[in-house]
Amino acid sequence: MEKKQKGMIKATYNLGEFLIALVKLQFFWWYGVLKGGILLGVFPATSAVISLFFQFFQTKEFSSQLFVDFKKSYQVAFKKTNLLGFIQTFILAVLWLDIRVAGQLLQNQLIHLFLLIFFVFSLLVGVFLFPVYLRYELSCLNYFKQAFFLMIASIVETIAIGVGIAVATAITTIFPILMLIAAVPLLLLPISWFSLQAMKKIESNNCNAKS
Repeated sequence: MEKKQKGMIKATYNLGEFLIALVKLQFFWWYGVLKGGILLGVFPATSAVISLFFQFFQTKEFSSQLFVDFKKSYQVAFKKTNLLGFIQTFILAVLWLDIRVAGQLLQNQLIHLFLLIFFVFSLLVGVFLFPVYLRYELSCLNYFKQAFFLMIASIVETIAIGVGIAVATAITTIFPILMLIAAVPLLLLPISWFSLQAMKKIESNNCNAKS
């Protein structure tokens, strides 16, 4: 009984530490966004949070120098993540505009449906984009290709990411205070975890195929 109680106390303590870390990551994200003048801060700040989750998954604990690690990742990723992020944003904006035009002017349901599916696929590619950037050294175009391949080849993980985002959104809707203190880490947690599992699975399959 005493051993069980100690286990529960330890689990509660670890959960508390994890929740505190999520709050810290949210404020680190805001710091990164503001440091980049908002417009240039969103993408590197988001990438930095994902990189800290990757570290956590590997070591099973957050670094004692969490803010230092955040700033380092933010600085390294600043140029490349902004390039990737703005390209992705431009693609999504053009597709969304095309969807609006097709819906209001063309009145062609087939074209509208095709554009809608293409938009969803592009959105999912964007979800995998920064995890791919953090794990691989590729050219700009190949980051998009790898993210697309990962999305197609990892249907289970892609669906899991969608479910995770939906759950995180529901939680922040039920508890609005979380929108300010933990929304971004809650949304990025399932993206980070399942994208990492997808990449590891692909890497493992490639190794098995070679051997």
